[in-house]
Amino acid sequence: FIRKFTVNSNEKFSELFSRFGVLLYEITTGGPLPIMSEDKRIKRVNENVKDSKFRQLIVDCCRTDPKKRPTIAQCTDMLRAMKPQANNISPNM
Repeated sequence: FIRKFTVNSNEKFSELFSRFGVLLYEITTGGPLPIMSEDKRIKRVNENVKDSKFRQLIVDCCRTDPKKRPTIAQCTDMLRAMKPQANNISPNM
């Protein structure tokens, strides 16, 4: 289950990062990230996402304060830094 997101021209750019974090969570866990307080959301992410770097990216993208969310360049850098780990996974696993 992945939510369908619609984006309109009036939406704040920072909201896209929040949605990006939710999307990463849903892809990783196969389930929705319920609407809840930031503390409860962080706890839910910590319980369900095993990789610490990926977990931190999701948490950072879902911050309530848009100023505390990473930029797209920071997200890209974080994902690129994780790529070598993904390349070490055997396709037979």
